[in-house]
Amino acid sequence: MARTSQFHTCRSAACLIATCCLCLTCQAAAVLTDRTGARQINAPGQQQSFSFAILADVTDAGPNNLDVLAQAVKELNLLSPDLVMTIGDMVQGYCDHKTWNSQWAAFKAVMDRLERPWYPLAGNHDIYWSSNQQRPPGEHESDYEQHVGPLWYAFQHKGCWFIVMYTDEGDPNTGKKSFSDPNAQRFSERQLTWLRGVLEKAKGARHIFVFMHHPRWVTDEYGPQWPTIHKILAESRVSAVFAGHHHILQFDGVRDGIRYYRLGTTGGQINRDLEPDAFHHYLIVTVRGKEFSVSVVKLGSVFAPEDPRFSRSMLLPRTDWRIGPDRTVEYQVQIPPVGDLQPVLQVALGHSFDTHGDRGLELQIIDQEKTVILRRFLSDRRTVWIEQPVRPGACYTIRLLDADTNLDSQPNTGTIAARLRLMPQAPIQ
Repeated sequence: MARTSQFHTCRSAACLIATCCLCLTCQAAAVLTDRTGARQINAPGQQQSFSFAILADVTDAGPNNLDVLAQAVKELNLLSPDLVMTIGDMVQGYCDHKTWNSQWAAFKAVMDRLERPWYPLAGNHDIYWSSNQQRPPGEHESDYEQHVGPLWYAFQHKGCWFIVMYTDEGDPNTGKKSFSDPNAQRFSERQLTWLRGVLEKAKGARHIFVFMHHPRWVTDEYGPQWPTIHKILAESRVSAVFAGHHHILQFDGVRDGIRYYRLGTTGGQINRDLEPDAFHHYLIVTVRGKEFSVSVVKLGSVFAPEDPRFSRSMLLPRTDWRIGPDRTVEYQVQIPPVGDLQPVLQVALGHSFDTHGDRGLELQIIDQEKTVILRRFLSDRRTVWIEQPVRPGACYTIRLLDADTNLDSQPNTGTIAARLRLMPQAPIQ
């Protein structure tokens, strides 16, 4: 008995030591410093985390859809997520083989600039044939699988599963493909059998994310099958389902622990009747342990500090000015070549406006053809910034005119500076 008690005592002590060590390892370590007496700041924990991006619909084409996509690729290269998902409608489609191949080559040429791995998903534009021609069986399914990849697939990444589903298999009886016919918007038994097998493999995953083009949970549009699919996903503890197609950015809520998201456009046509304030965007999903967050990134809001638009070239250093008897003073500025960016002349003007009868000051910017391209009347003491787009390589005159006609009045004085800011040629709408 004594030996048994000793064994239990030693085992209890060992457990206590192990528990204490475990607690110590769970605690975040303090930051490294040689300062004493300061409040302790803990370093972040070592929890595994990652992010991935989701691109929205590219087609039903806007006038510059591939330019929009190229901008998204540029921004994603800066953000550097682990991977990038698409949500379908990558090409315009509704065409023959030759046209489809050309469209896919153009899309892929843009996506090949992406420095992170990306994963395709088939939408109706990627699959549907021209309505003016005899449609072959499967329409563009063979083109898609030959040049793009499988119509449905799954993969694992850092303890999470990514499942890509195909929502345009068509009517199982007729083969008809249509997103407006509920009979053509059903998952086949083959795809569902495959899905169940993947979900079985994914048991115990940190998260399961499902991607599809058509938001099948909008049941009044897509028929009655989704409740069955939702039950399968919920029983497997799926974290979120992402879809596109409607060109509407919308969070459709949480059902049985599953978050449902619809994406709008990353180049596709924006329906201003439905979305007057819509904008091109993509999503960034950040996974941290058992939690994840979804952020909407408006296209054009991610920059590199090295971007030329953040450089400021001084054209006219800060200078004191005083208007003499002729009531005017002029400065010349030369705009250098700036490549494909739009130069903007920025003038900072401060002056000692006299509150006792001073009628203010007029600033003019004059091009080399002697045309006044900007007039601005100024009548307060604060420094005013004035911006004017200008032409690369051109010379401009900045003229200050004293509005006072009484030569006996105190002349205006102040400071002036001019610099050049570089902007993109045109914003993406």
